[in-house]
Amino acid sequence: MSLLIRGVTNFISLTDTPASYAGQKTKVPQVSEAEDALEFGTPGAKNFLALTDTPASYAGQKTKVPQVNEAENALEFIAAARFTTTKIFDGRTASPPTLYLRGVTRYPNYNPVDSGGRMQRSIAIAIDGNIYVGGGRYFTVDIWNNQWWKYNVAGGAWTRLTDLPANYGFTVNWRSCTGYYNGKIYLRAEYLDNAYNRKLLEYDIAGDSWAVYDTFGDLHSARYVLAACTDALYLAVDTTFKKWDYTTHTWTDLAALGDAPRAGGIIGDEVYAVYDDKTYKYNKVGNTWDDQAHPRPSGYVGFVCGCYIEDMDELWGLSYTTEKVYKYTTAGGWVQQFTYARDSRVWNFMLQLTGEDKIYCYFDNPESYLDYDDLVACGSIHVYDPDSLNWELLGVDLDQGDFMIIDPGGVPVLMEKDGILKLTVSELTTFFITEAGRYRFILSKDYSFTDVNIWRSVWG
Repeated sequence: MSLLIRGVTNFISLTDTPASYAGQKTKVPQVSEAEDALEFGTPGAKNFLALTDTPASYAGQKTKVPQVNEAENALEFIAAARFTTTKIFDGRTASPPTLYLRGVTRYPNYNPVDSGGRMQRSIAIAIDGNIYVGGGRYFTVDIWNNQWWKYNVAGGAWTRLTDLPANYGFTVNWRSCTGYYNGKIYLRAEYLDNAYNRKLLEYDIAGDSWAVYDTFGDLHSARYVLAACTDALYLAVDTTFKKWDYTTHTWTDLAALGDAPRAGGIIGDEVYAVYDDKTYKYNKVGNTWDDQAHPRPSGYVGFVCGCYIEDMDELWGLSYTTEKVYKYTTAGGWVQQFTYARDSRVWNFMLQLTGEDKIYCYFDNPESYLDYDDLVACGSIHVYDPDSLNWELLGVDLDQGDFMIIDPGGVPVLMEKDGILKLTVSELTTFFITEAGRYRFILSKDYSFTDVNIWRSVWG
């Protein structure tokens, strides 16, 4: 004989489950806290907002996405990541490589493209890692700038120094009228309060102070050459030529030039002058002007030479009628180097620091030259690298993942990193940076960067 025992046939009849369904609708069975029975419990959240570690509302959060918060204990809504695009080079306004003299822009700006307007008849010289700039005025009104500034090339900062002693203006004809000797900068001032003037300004760098001395010649002369040698300061005004003693501050007559100089300067410790179609060196022993058999570039009425080369081993000159730039050495004479990089009035001074090959091309002309497409002027400095025969457009630190956009305006723009050519762009191009570091964007000396534009897009 056998006994058949039937098992429980429903859930609530089990000994480890609730005794009734009453009042338990929508609940779900779950293991109890003691883990020795089942019970009815509230089900989990049915939507994102019902979670305890999420925002409480969708209101005001459209297009945003959730992310783990900074404390890593909840979610939050944030704006979706996207590229933020910034133009980092604008060829039309020359920004950069233009180093605007921002400290002199407090007065009304007649032309929104230039850097302030008060730089016509200003002066520039490069000494000991610094570019000194000052003087000038507005072109159309007598608002003068007697400020004197120093730009540190390595540090990239302008420092205002002691103002000029009065409202002095300097050459408007791109002449060599600057010099340096024994810690002092020498400048020939052509104007004072908009009247012709013939003063010699002496700036003591260490003392940050000025002294003013008389020179000579007719009050107005568009052709002159100043050369601060170790034995004396030499000055040619038209055909008159004299030297100035640094100690007694007196002038001594020397042999006259055959004609008023168009250009000139100092190489080594010797004085050079260019007129007619020849280049002459002054013979200090014989007190004569010796023909160097190095004719200046022929056919260029506008050939001038406003330059200061700190190493004093060469001269630079330009022809503003043909837009060509030349370098003079005692071995090779005048040799063309490059052409202008923009459709603007030409720069007034070419500067070079000791140990550098780069030429800093300084503009002083204001917004009055409206027949040019590019109105950049008034205290801007363009950097040319004759070593690579390129204009240096931009040096910038880029990160891996940066998205670059280059519109070269129909000219080839080169991108280098660590001296290695990475890319040549001749049309609108986009690309990602795959290696972080310092990048240089350059352009051949034979092209204008007027229409070159470069953008950087950062994801975030």
